[in-house]
Amino acid sequence: MKVAKLVAVVSLIVLLSLAQTGVVDAFDSYHPTAESTHEEITEEALKDQGFSSDAIEYVEDFNTYQDWSEWWDESKYRPEHHFDRLPGKSHADAFKDGVRYVRAEMDLAKNFLKKCDTMGAIAAIGRALHTVQDFFAHSNYVDLSDADKAAAKDALFDPTKDPPSNLKLTGYDPNAEDPYNPPGDPYPHGRGKEANAKDSADHPQHGEAKKAAVEASREMVKKIKTELEKELGADKAKELWKKFANFKGKRFIILLPPPYEEYSPAEIKRIEGLGCILGPWELAGLDLKDSKNLIEQINLIARGFSPEYPYGLNAEVAAFRITALTADVRDAVARGDIQAAQDITRTALDYSKRIIDEARSMNVDVDQALVALWEAQNLYETGHFEGALLTIPAITNDLLPKAYPAFQKPLEFSIYLIKATHVETEKPLKNMAVALQWPYYEANVKVGEEGYAVLIGPPGKFEYIVPLELNLLGLPLLEYFPQLKNYFVWTRGLGTAPEGSLTMLDISISTLFIPAEMAILIANNAINILLFLLILLPIAWKLAKRLRSRGIWSLKSKKIAPSYEMGIKKFFEVIGSRNENMFHSFSVSKGASPVYASERRPSITPQR
Repeated sequence: MKVAKLVAVVSLIVLLSLAQTGVVDAFDSYHPTAESTHEEITEEALKDQGFSSDAIEYVEDFNTYQDWSEWWDESKYRPEHHFDRLPGKSHADAFKDGVRYVRAEMDLAKNFLKKCDTMGAIAAIGRALHTVQDFFAHSNYVDLSDADKAAAKDALFDPTKDPPSNLKLTGYDPNAEDPYNPPGDPYPHGRGKEANAKDSADHPQHGEAKKAAVEASREMVKKIKTELEKELGADKAKELWKKFANFKGKRFIILLPPPYEEYSPAEIKRIEGLGCILGPWELAGLDLKDSKNLIEQINLIARGFSPEYPYGLNAEVAAFRITALTADVRDAVARGDIQAAQDITRTALDYSKRIIDEARSMNVDVDQALVALWEAQNLYETGHFEGALLTIPAITNDLLPKAYPAFQKPLEFSIYLIKATHVETEKPLKNMAVALQWPYYEANVKVGEEGYAVLIGPPGKFEYIVPLELNLLGLPLLEYFPQLKNYFVWTRGLGTAPEGSLTMLDISISTLFIPAEMAILIANNAINILLFLLILLPIAWKLAKRLRSRGIWSLKSKKIAPSYEMGIKKFFEVIGSRNENMFHSFSVSKGASPVYASERRPSITPQR
């Protein structure tokens, strides 16, 4: 058994070293324990309440974005988002600040649900859950008595109630040399398993705090649902809640700058459709010369250009394009083509009418726009086409910023062209999985048969990972344990993608002297191979011992026993006598003479 264990260990080391080819150090600040814990808590709290996987993923995104955004831009940090206690704040006051924030987000979620704004509700609930979950990690809740725990949970969702007097929140000072240990703080946040905060999985009370956070998260969501039923009635609330819980959607939402609840479903749908324009470019062979045109198309869609909105939804761009039409109208009139001038002006008038109708449906004041539209129509009917066009920008400048504020901001994006190549053969690696991770989003793609993949994502810093597709008897382990993806990888690295441009990501993987297909097969099946060895080696060892005990095989001399040697000679004599032309050789032991079929004596035919 010692030999079997030794071989198993060596096999594991070899397989894992093969699997880790090209690995570089990762930046741990992108993957702190608290964030992965937030996702686990949120999923556990929502999955048994009938939420769709898409709804849970979106809530997780908004939950973790609370950390990512403040880590990325420190000026956005707010202590009430995390139940942190700044210097000079009492424990009770810091607790009240956090409770008021949670209550505000819960009320905001209800208001969004009443307006049938599912995305706004998801965003508010995600933020509130983050703060609620942080309370149990950033306080001494787990040390309180059962009575004080109950009092703290009651006060957590009700700003009118006071927390127990012995409740403490961890101290944190973003301006201190060590923010986690503010000078002179009697109950600092701290770090690691000895800290007062229970964020770290190594902390002895981490599991207890996590369990309490799951229960409180579940309770918060149920509380929102119950309050909604009281305010709207059971039937109406059930209808709205079902739509919310069964939410389905692609995760291109990150291409819209936060806060996401500002966007209408129509705007989100347009953003989701950005990926569709990549298809023709891929079919054309990914000509890099066309990348500028592709970027321009994305910018047009991001500004709201579509068949229904030929001049977009950005006020500045719409005004510029409509004003530029006056030159086309002037040319048409000069050459006597009045019909062309009418068509150009009529298209702009129809566009402005659509903008007014949609703005009115959003409860935007359209009185001034209607006056401008009336004036433009009069100019059109009297043949003053240029004057009509110059009047329409007054409509777009008034209504578009109010009705479509999201489209007034530039879309931050980058196109990622990902290639995977085998170093030794310089051939593309087909169907290789690649994960791109940004501060608050992750995209998983597979390179195609040509060894490349294309996607649209946010600009800025990112990390790429080529994970192993580990499986156990055919089950994809990384799908069940996604946290392992950051540890079992072929290669990984960091990069920065410029805004509004094409980012080339050429990933090279080396397998040394082993063919790529074989190396990938071995690495992906490392666990299966290890299990096979652990099962096979003890069996082989027992079989060898049994052969030795029966005298069939001598481990010291490595010779076959004499009685079996005679049997083997007899066997080949019979074989040789039945086929005179057959040539056989068999070495029975070291120093023994080979036996040839030509030396066999003819067999005696038995009498009937």
